Amino acid sequence: VAGGGTTAGLAARLSQTEGDIAYLLGKNDEAIDQYRSALRDSSALDVESRLSMLNNLGLALTRNGQEEEARSTFDAMYRGASDSTLSSFRVQADLNEGIVLIRTDRLEEATERFKRAKALAEKLNDVSLQIMASMRLAESYRRGGYDRLLVPADYSPTLADVEARGV
Repeated sequence: VAGGGTTAGLAARLSQTEGDIAYLLGKNDEAIDQYRSALRDSSALDVESRLSMLNNLGLALTRNGQEEEARSTFDAMYRGASDSTLSSFRVQADLNEGIVLIRTDRLEEATERFKRAKALAEKLNDVSLQIMASMRLAESYRRGGYDRLLVPADYSPTLADVEARGV
């Protein structure tokens, strides 16, 4: 039954809700346990609900300092969103995993995730996801030291130069 009308579906929804509450209260271990329980019972639920639970589990793991497990969870979310109607979950998975990678100083990998997220968001024509991916991509470039323009030392543009270039 779509929406979790079966006993297993109701149990999964209850665990998901309890996980959400625990997450909001900062009880990460409890949230993780509840999301895992929900995912064990999630076969009665639709794919979108399972992907949402994977996302929430990954966020709770990240908040709990379990970065590698969070990355694995976001990878599972990405793989689970193979249906073109659920591609926005792929973008979200890449954005979240990129954030984890930045936190662990793996900037090159983070940049690749953000690039992939941005390209898919553009393909989906989802402006809000494009903006989120672009902002995260800019953050990874900045953290990597690419926030300065390389300009010859003897060159100092005037306002007229800048205006002539349309900048």
